[in-house]
Amino acid sequence: MEHVTEPRCFSWLFILGQRIGDCMDIESAVTAASNIANSQVVWSILCICLVVYVFWNSNKREERLMKNLETLTEAQGDQANTMREISKSLTSLECRMDRMEKHIF
Repeated sequence: MEHVTEPRCFSWLFILGQRIGDCMDIESAVTAASNIANSQVVWSILCICLVVYVFWNSNKREERLMKNLETLTEAQGDQANTMREISKSLTSLECRMDRMEKHIF
């Protein structure tokens, strides 16, 4: 079997198809698989697939994070409103205590 070179990058598909069609032996299959694995085209395709996969998953992850951020922002807003109400109540209670102290003493 001839060595698959870069200029004829798609020739390995043809060669593999011929070999499989001819019921090749194990050694020829391993050699063909090795040549395919050493081909830069295969690694280029795998890298492109990996980049697409990473971008696709990062987009989903970003959507989940944005949804979580919105939920937390709403919850923090509710907490801020509650803290304001507590502060108003404490201020009112402090004024009442001051008035009571003035009348008692």
